[in-house]
Amino acid sequence: MEDFILEDVEAREVTVRVKPYDRSTGVVSWWEPNAQLSVSIVEFSFGREIDIQGNRDGLVSLARFLLTLAQDEVPNGRDILLDSEELDGESETLRILIQEP
Repeated sequence: MEDFILEDVEAREVTVRVKPYDRSTGVVSWWEPNAQLSVSIVEFSFGREIDIQGNRDGLVSLARFLLTLAQDEVPNGRDILLDSEELDGESETLRILIQEP
């Protein structure tokens, strides 16, 4: 990924609340009230593409899942699994994993 200097980019600070990691409860996150999120794999002649579609609550919830795993205290290899029961329609299962070298 290309580095950029934050001072050169117009940016807005966004706050997303996450539950702090606790070894006794593990990785815990939650969905926004009206969240809709779907994951699909689309085949093209040049390859495959993973499409993640959602409303604003769904995308905020996805951001929360990612930020929950990105906490320094979360052990390497922990994951969050979002399956078709949590995602909309006939979505593919989405596994989000923290993997440090």
